[in-house]
Amino acid sequence: MIANKHVHLIGVVLVAVALVLGPHSGLSALADADGTPATSAFTFQGQLKGVDGQPIHNTCTFVFALWDAAEGGAQVGAERSAENVAVANGFFTVELDFGNQFSGDARWIAIRTRCNGDAADTQMDGRILLTSSPYAIGLMPGAVINATGERGLTVNANGNAIVGVGTKNDYAAIYGGDQSAQGGFGVYGLSTKGSGVYGESTERSGVRGVAHGKDQAGVVGLHDGSGYGVYGQSKGAGLVGVSTDWIGVYGSSVTYRGLSGISESNLGVYGESAASDGIRGVSKGKGKAGVVGVSETDGIGVFGLGRNGGTGVYGRSEGDADFAVYADGKLGGKVVHIFGGADLAEWYNVSSPSEPGTLLIIDDAQPGLLKPSAGAYDTRVAGIVSGAGGVNPGMTLQQSGVLDGDTQVAIAGRVYVKATAANGPIHPGDLLTTSDLAGHAMKATDRDRAYGAVIGKAMSELASDEGLVLVLVNLQ
Repeated sequence: MIANKHVHLIGVVLVAVALVLGPHSGLSALADADGTPATSAFTFQGQLKGVDGQPIHNTCTFVFALWDAAEGGAQVGAERSAENVAVANGFFTVELDFGNQFSGDARWIAIRTRCNGDAADTQMDGRILLTSSPYAIGLMPGAVINATGERGLTVNANGNAIVGVGTKNDYAAIYGGDQSAQGGFGVYGLSTKGSGVYGESTERSGVRGVAHGKDQAGVVGLHDGSGYGVYGQSKGAGLVGVSTDWIGVYGSSVTYRGLSGISESNLGVYGESAASDGIRGVSKGKGKAGVVGVSETDGIGVFGLGRNGGTGVYGRSEGDADFAVYADGKLGGKVVHIFGGADLAEWYNVSSPSEPGTLLIIDDAQPGLLKPSAGAYDTRVAGIVSGAGGVNPGMTLQQSGVLDGDTQVAIAGRVYVKATAANGPIHPGDLLTTSDLAGHAMKATDRDRAYGAVIGKAMSELASDEGLVLVLVNLQ
């Protein structure tokens, strides 16, 4: 009977993972030649010697236990046994499988033996440290590689360095996660001449980005030169943005275009919305446009089409001096329908401040200027300051730099005028002229004096005193 034995570790050879490196291969792992999934088993080789140092020749049973320390510590997983193992010249080979117990921490193996002729098991002295090879098991599905350095795994290959194949719906073939405090990259791709990250799909999205942070982007593209941050090319839509609560496609630039669309034969930019704006442009720069349309041939710079009672082109201004629609050139159309005002006005300079409704005459002392009326039946009568009674100018005329002014004066249409009943009550249809009350109109009763001094016809009445009268301006 052999009372004591020693085992010398010859090598640990991993058979669960096959590394095949050749001129036409990248990294092939986790399956054997017939496609059978890899296991966590590995081959353990050693040499068994007696106390006299001589190799054992016998048939033996081996019992292996995995530990987390060279001495003491805790056993990891269950024991594994190998029976009727042939030992020739001390050498033996067994296959061990401890499952997924290799996750990056050191492991030691303890061995007991019983050979033919032994009365009991013999515990080998000490534990054997398992090095590198079994940790290839860390490449198995579900395994975790823990690294303290900046890189957990580096693979160099002439072809695809890492290939991931997933078969389960809604899961990633290759998945990267970042848990750093400041926030890093889940997946980072770098290429000197090709694409940093390339995605391709036969039925769905080639590359997809999802963000859960407030006001963050699902996909961000950056270019430090003059190229494109995000570029989309397709026989269908080159770029599609969909949002349930905010902006489908958002573009930002410091010195150039935030968003640009180019087409050789169709629409450069197309926007569609079920309940809001299809395309919206906002500019915060002084004198700049929210939306710019340019035609370099004989086409249309901006085209709007309204269906089912809608509006083809709509413009709105929230400032008193701003334009909802501005044309630097001729403005044409079959019909012009104005909803915001009822008179035709011109900009004039008035020699003294005049409130809306004031009746104005030509200032003969200052050519081109107007002033409030001051006498009855004045043939210099010219117009009425627009805006009284809540009636705004419908159309305003001005030639910038030539005929400018500070006051909008109604010269046609309907407008309210300050009036007096000093020459009798005013009734609808009465002709109105100037009065002795400054800036006020009155009923014209002297036909001879009224010739050339009529501002228009009254459309409302004034029984006594002073007040506003709606007048249809028609200079006579």
